[in-house]
Amino acid sequence: MTNLPIDGAFLRRFPPDSHRASRFVTPMSHFVFGDDFHPEKHPTRRDFINFYGPKGAIPSYGFWQILDEGSPPPVSAFKDKFVIVGRRLTAPTDNVLTETFLTPFNSNTFGMEIHATIVGNLIEQNWIRRFSPSTERFFLFMLAGILTYALLSLRPFWTGASFLIAVIAGWLVFSFSMFLAGYFVPGALVVVQMLFVFLFSTMRYYKWAQNMQKLLGIKVDV
Repeated sequence: MTNLPIDGAFLRRFPPDSHRASRFVTPMSHFVFGDDFHPEKHPTRRDFINFYGPKGAIPSYGFWQILDEGSPPPVSAFKDKFVIVGRRLTAPTDNVLTETFLTPFNSNTFGMEIHATIVGNLIEQNWIRRFSPSTERFFLFMLAGILTYALLSLRPFWTGASFLIAVIAGWLVFSFSMFLAGYFVPGALVVVQMLFVFLFSTMRYYKWAQNMQKLLGIKVDV
């Protein structure tokens, strides 16, 4: 596996097919669809691989198991299925490096299992999709603006804190629901921004309350 889109230390996105530079196509698409190209059936550069679990989530068999006449794998393990043939090297041999990659499950997974995962995603059309960059930016900008205005309009401390907790809980539910629907929606920066807005709002309100008490002798409950 070459030309891998590594994000940090993790392999999350689909590798490109270097032989088809005119458009983004993952190498396994030809294996699944042949030359029948339909853009809606292919992931984009920004989409994520939908891993089915940590290393070993997809069944695999060694050649020695297949050739074992005493207890070979069941026929159902191969019948009417795509079979990916590759190596599972756990240590470098003959100057050949191991082909393992760190996945979001924090698991070093063999390249052939990642290929099998990509094939499964293409067949089932269930990879993790992302909206276009412009759509994501517009959504996050509007969301951040609305939440910031609402938080600054509330009275600290407990009202603002309750609203902030509700925002975080709501975002967790929303993002997880979108993930289950097959979409990734970034929003961690919005949550972090809300934390800073809450701190700023609280400090501003306490400063205003202190000034009111000094100038007018009025004690303001917070």
